[in-house]
Amino acid sequence: MNASFALEYAQLKLQERYPNGYKAIFEYTTVALTALGSAGGERKINATNQYYYLITKDTATNIQIKSDDNKVYEPYNPNISNHSHEHTGYITLKNLSNIPILLEFLQVSVVPKKEEEKTAALVALG
Repeated sequence: MNASFALEYAQLKLQERYPNGYKAIFEYTTVALTALGSAGGERKINATNQYYYLITKDTATNIQIKSDDNKVYEPYNPNISNHSHEHTGYITLKNLSNIPILLEFLQVSVVPKKEEEKTAALVALG
């Protein structure tokens, strides 16, 4: 998935998920993973109210990405037929190779319209 497609796709999915409106922040972020078996070869990300879209330019082959919503990206696993580029909730990233890798994501942070209004009302009272 490339960055421009990920941005368009994310916007379409947000419109489907939040028909009453939302506020979203779109950022590009990178995550470095060291070699398999070393400290930093596995990372956990708390992506509650966020969506991460894998947009690594080079094919990210020897990695495993799992998220709370039961989505998996693991290209060399023959038992998985649908590799997801979109992840949310608690995400686990694992480098399965002997070389360090850098993963690039489009990170989308979302506040649904009703929650945004509640937050603004609390700040005004504050």
